Amino acid sequence: MNGIAKIKQALIGIAAYLIALSGLSPVAVAQEVEIDHVLWGVPDLAAGAAEMADLTGVDPVFGGVHPGRGSANYLFSMGSSYLEVIGPDPDEDPPIGRGAGLAVLDGPEIQTFAIRTNDIDGLIARARAAGLTAGDAEPGSRATPSGAVLHWRATTFESPDFGGFIPFAIQWSPDSPHPATTSPAGVEFVSLAVTHPKAAELARIYEALAIPVEVSPGEPNFMLTIDTPNGRHVLTGKGIAE
Repeated sequence: MNGIAKIKQALIGIAAYLIALSGLSPVAVAQEVEIDHVLWGVPDLAAGAAEMADLTGVDPVFGGVHPGRGSANYLFSMGSSYLEVIGPDPDEDPPIGRGAGLAVLDGPEIQTFAIRTNDIDGLIARARAAGLTAGDAEPGSRATPSGAVLHWRATTFESPDFGGFIPFAIQWSPDSPHPATTSPAGVEFVSLAVTHPKAAELARIYEALAIPVEVSPGEPNFMLTIDTPNGRHVLTGKGIAE
């Protein structure tokens, strides 16, 4: 066995040892969980997209509509994730479904976020083990203005104490280009953090699901920090902080 082979063998042994100490299966350790996108809810879609363009200096692109849900979106990339400006579908009058709830917002706000994984079924099992209510992953799709159809599987995790502070999960189809790679660039994700009165319990859930978001005690809120051509800004669950 040459030197490189010996090093590889040693690393494999160390990895196996660490896995055994952690109590996790090799599948769980290999699973990747990343922030997929953040939902910026707005009561008026066109106005919300225009405001975000003025704030950041980047024009979000129209993503498409969500049939049957009454909502539509604009998107811009944040590097490996993206921001979804989501509002009522302007072609639905009066608004319906989720669009009706967005239409009555007092102003723009972060409503929740999504995580992506390469093993959504494994993540569902971990969520259930952590005490969350989690349905099976359901297929979804959306047609883009260019005519391309994006495909994914997604599920929601529910807890009576945390609402939208528990993200939903998505696994993109390998043949679907990720919106972060096709949406306008120029904005960079810096961090996403939350505050909550039950911070310790929420942090335990995030840790169980390997969600890379900091949790601190405080009033319920989201804080998304982004670097833009117009400087650094913080978007929150209560609007634009700066």
